[in-house]
Amino acid sequence: MNWPAAALLLYLALAVELGVRGSLTIAGSAAPSVVMALVVCVAAYAPLVPLLWFAFIAGLLLDVTTPLAPVGAGESIVVIGPRALGFLAAGGLVYVLRGFLFVRNSVTITVLGITVAAAAAIVGQLLLEARSITDPDVVLARPTMIGVLLSSLYTGFPTLLLAMAWRWIMPWLGLHDPTQRRSDRIVIQR
Repeated sequence: MNWPAAALLLYLALAVELGVRGSLTIAGSAAPSVVMALVVCVAAYAPLVPLLWFAFIAGLLLDVTTPLAPVGAGESIVVIGPRALGFLAAGGLVYVLRGFLFVRNSVTITVLGITVAAAAAIVGQLLLEARSITDPDVVLARPTMIGVLLSSLYTGFPTLLLAMAWRWIMPWLGLHDPTQRRSDRIVIQR
């Protein structure tokens, strides 16, 4: 995997997500995740170890740039971990499922993106709930599960757009389609 190109794409996805999240929010808290769409598309073709690092770093960057507000009065808090581990779980889930699916189809990637966005959000919710149990002084405002599932469904739109353009983006990242043959040598038949 070409890490400078991956870092640039991650930076662009993070900028788009943070820049348009407020204007694309529906039903109170449901917003699409462009970073999750990028993680899903990378996970469909990347080797396991670079994929897991990429997913973890993407989630960590979202954790750092998106502070959570406590219930009641108080300052926003940066909680490192929920999205990072949720994205890590999502990347692993895509890696496991890609062997069973036709990942060259944009609709398959979109449905996979919706599914793993929901799984990542549920992991993040569980981690925030565990944190509120262990630290009762700080109870963070968490979105409702309906909002989380609506966000996952809404994430399907950027995933579809990215999946349709992925054929042209993939070579920049140094990824290849496992269903295509690769040959570095010329074979001469006699």
